[in-house]
Amino acid sequence: MPRYKGRMSPKAIERDFPHVVEIAVPPGGLNAPYGDIFSHLQQIDLRQSDIFTDLGCGLGRAVFAASWKGARRSVGVEIVEDLCAQAARNHKQSRLAGRDIEFVCANAAHYNLSETTVLFMFHPFGEDTLRQVVENIERDRPKTKESLRIIYGNPIYDAVLERSGRFRCIGRIPPYRPWLSNSPHYETSLWRSI
Repeated sequence: MPRYKGRMSPKAIERDFPHVVEIAVPPGGLNAPYGDIFSHLQQIDLRQSDIFTDLGCGLGRAVFAASWKGARRSVGVEIVEDLCAQAARNHKQSRLAGRDIEFVCANAAHYNLSETTVLFMFHPFGEDTLRQVVENIERDRPKTKESLRIIYGNPIYDAVLERSGRFRCIGRIPPYRPWLSNSPHYETSLWRSI
């Protein structure tokens, strides 16, 4: 399976991810563009041994991208049952149907991240839920485990990660501004557990 470096062209995305290109953004929801997701996965150094989890995965865009880039396992956690069910159907119909991908309908505040090595969040919930997620990470992931890398798109509540004392910001990526595109792009912060 091809591995991409940097941004993917729109034609490559349509060719390799036809099952999700035509799906509309859920009402009120935001989507990170595939090109941005692939770039962020490269910057966070996604490895074949990684277990990738997307909290607030929606229809699974980042989950599919991480699996495509070679993550050992990709998990999407979504509280909205219809979105979670559609993401699972997308998986069954995709070129990635044989990969270790799972969609879990659950509240991110209660999901166990003890095995996760790369966490993706695209501003999926409010400050209180993020605070609970951080507390769960502190409880469920001993500091002796492999470090947790976090990709936080549209990082409205970065201060929650910073104040926890458990994470160090390792980079900030400004919004990508393509010359001939009006697609929304967002700032992203990259974090590593310490």
